[in-house]
Amino acid sequence: MLGYDSWAEYICSKRMSGSYKAVDDFLSSLEAKLMDTAKENYDTLLQLKKQHCLEQNVEFDEKLNAWDTGFYNNILLKTKYGVDAEKIREYFPLD
Repeated sequence: MLGYDSWAEYICSKRMSGSYKAVDDFLSSLEAKLMDTAKENYDTLLQLKKQHCLEQNVEFDEKLNAWDTGFYNNILLKTKYGVDAEKIREYFPLD
């Protein structure tokens, strides 16, 4: 297709990134740098879920589902960082 191996190579050559390889290298380096932090965050949220399940007498399934992340992230923000989204919302009314 127009002398390119893929759509990604074509579109990258037309944009500021310059080449598909530059984008791929950037994303690979970013992944390597963030993997440890992502694992720590995942483990923290999983521990919060485990604790919450024990408090509620609910069976802990030993996994963090996509729909769990927002709930347990909100708990983490409240308990560890003192951030309450409901209090912040008062300063930004939608009317």
